[in-house]
Amino acid sequence: MIDEDKLIKDLIETLESELPTRYLSSLEEFKEFVAKDLMRASYAVLDELRRKTDWAPSEKLQNLIRDYQVVF
Repeated sequence: MIDEDKLIKDLIETLESELPTRYLSSLEEFKEFVAKDLMRASYAVLDELRRKTDWAPSEKLQNLIRDYQVVF
């Protein structure tokens, strides 16, 4: 079973280390949705980031996003 809090923490840490500066507002949006317990909206932010054509998330981040999708 996946620990949602740990998964969210891992996602935030990975995004903070990998995300280009031009997309940091998306990270803040993700954090706001999580804080408000709006998990589907927070996943939508991640999915949008994942689909950007000018940035390729690492395999680790892709896997975390997939795990997050399964949970929510």
